[in-house]
Amino acid sequence: VSTQSTWGPFLIGLLSTLFLLATNFEMPPNIRVYHKDSAYDLQIHGSCVNLQKINQKSTPRPWNQFLSILVSFFLPEGYPNSVTSDYLPYQIWDTTQAVCSYLRGLLCTQALLTGVGVGQSAVSVTSATVQWILRDGFGMFGGMLFAWSHASSFGHDIKQWRLFADVINDVGLTLELISPLFPHYFLLLACLGSVCRSLCGVSAGATKAALTMHFAKNNNVADISAKEGIQETAVTLIGLVAGLWFTQWLDGSFFGTWVTFISLTVLHVYANVRGMKALSLCSLNHQRSYHLCQYFVENGCKGNTVLTPQQVSFQETIIWSDSNSPSIHLGAAPQQYINNSQQYTQLEQLVSQIHKYCPEFYLEQGATDNVFPYIITISASSSIVSFFDINSSKRDHLKCFLQCLYLRSLLSSPNVDKTHPLIDSYKWISHSFPAFWSLIETAGWKTDELHLQEKQWRCSLAF
Repeated sequence: VSTQSTWGPFLIGLLSTLFLLATNFEMPPNIRVYHKDSAYDLQIHGSCVNLQKINQKSTPRPWNQFLSILVSFFLPEGYPNSVTSDYLPYQIWDTTQAVCSYLRGLLCTQALLTGVGVGQSAVSVTSATVQWILRDGFGMFGGMLFAWSHASSFGHDIKQWRLFADVINDVGLTLELISPLFPHYFLLLACLGSVCRSLCGVSAGATKAALTMHFAKNNNVADISAKEGIQETAVTLIGLVAGLWFTQWLDGSFFGTWVTFISLTVLHVYANVRGMKALSLCSLNHQRSYHLCQYFVENGCKGNTVLTPQQVSFQETIIWSDSNSPSIHLGAAPQQYINNSQQYTQLEQLVSQIHKYCPEFYLEQGATDNVFPYIITISASSSIVSFFDINSSKRDHLKCFLQCLYLRSLLSSPNVDKTHPLIDSYKWISHSFPAFWSLIETAGWKTDELHLQEKQWRCSLAF
């Protein structure tokens, strides 16, 4: 029931309801009545009627309406529940760096046009066109070679490749901006700059797809991609408006152009670093797996705790790093480390000891025969080496990595009995890994997305 601004209609509605009750007309147990800016609940219990004011109706303010439209226009439907918590912080920094890149791109385009001779009567249109085509051609060819050689690794180290894309883009823009200063090397510098920008496009595009999958919580990848396109278009429009002001303000000033370019580059790098730091990725690459497993080896196995994706993100570096010291080789080639009868005999002795002291290692997943998912041994150079069975899974690989880290801690600890460190590690992993696997799934890690950068060698480990 809704009324206007006077009490008359409200009282008429109330009296009508009471009349219907008095005549035994069937009424619902609760009726909501509105008057002016107030709302009332008319609660009916048998012959008793209770009128209770429940809330104050609030008229949306124009500013709140504008914000609501803005959110629905630029952010995915259902935000913030439809995306991960790191979506908005990352997008803010990503938008900042994109504006910086667009503005610097205008400065570089102006420099390239000057370099090919635009505005000079002595330079032919054909010559300028040929230089521009060569520049674009070298960039495309370099991008194809780069994608071919690194395509399989873009999804492993998303933060590192995303930062690489922006750094190499900075290098490319710098080369393009300085190219007119060296007329004899203009074409070379312009081509190198184009190659760098192509590398940026390949790595940024590949990591963008992986990040979209990470942000999507409700199978809304298409929606997030569409809103990403709207955001990029808005950035371009902002860049166009700002670019018009920039070009008029600089007016071809050499000093002003370089001060502006350097300032925007510094802001661009800062925004990218902050954006990468804001991400809390749930997939397990080599570095995140190292922090996760190392913490469990040192602390977690005592209290049955593991690090969450947010905790690991604080420890994770955004540049490539090698977490294996001393060396750990995952999925090594057997012929490289077992190439004589003595080494083969040592491996047979190890297998015999595993059968004797910890058969649960290879029977953990219900195997009916003596098939080992992997074997870990110590090489002559004191490296920790592992061999994977042809049917080993990603779960087995993570289990092997965790055992390698535990074995490394045994070998490096001065207060641990080192009589049988290998067998001790097999016993430990057989009892600890089921709990570890359950804990990381509970903590929110995506166990189906595991990339340990292991080598591709596989062999049959049936004994």
